[in-house]
Amino acid sequence: MDPCFFSAHRYAPPRVFSYRLRPLSLGHVFLLHELESPYVGYEGDKHISDALLLVFICSQDHISARAGLQSFWLKCFFQIWCGFLTQVAIVKGLVELEHYLADGLRSPETRRPETGCTSLESPWPYRLLVLLMSELNMSRAEALGLPVSEAWNLWCSLAEAKGEVKLRSQFERDLIDYAHRQESSPVTN
Repeated sequence: MDPCFFSAHRYAPPRVFSYRLRPLSLGHVFLLHELESPYVGYEGDKHISDALLLVFICSQDHISARAGLQSFWLKCFFQIWCGFLTQVAIVKGLVELEHYLADGLRSPETRRPETGCTSLESPWPYRLLVLLMSELNMSRAEALGLPVSEAWNLWCSLAEAKGEVKLRSQFERDLIDYAHRQESSPVTN
């Protein structure tokens, strides 16, 4: 079984820049997309202000974060907050954020059956949201509040049950890892 199924429930979000982050939810991802954050795939370099914004959003539920972004004092708060951070804390926090996002966005590895493949163009957060609402009868609020890794696990389980995907076996994952290691090792004659 893919380790993602177990890690989604055991994961304890880190404390970054003195704030305990919540599990990354679909609501967080949508909000970060709206703000065109480089942490969710938008072009551009990542700056400390982007990291602070991500921590501000992900240290609370997405509804409170959206309301907090409207605060008159937010800019002042960020300036004061940034002033208290040491260089070491910033570097450590940025590394923690990368791990937080990687863990929060993990999904089980799948492959399509040999029946052909279609290319999907809509952004994955929307596809996942629609699936949770239509196939699992979640309300929009429930779906947006669900941790992304748990949502992926639900999707993979449903798609596997319908025969739309096959979960990769441990043997297949090991084989892919071996192939990647062979590709990255230098060729000797």
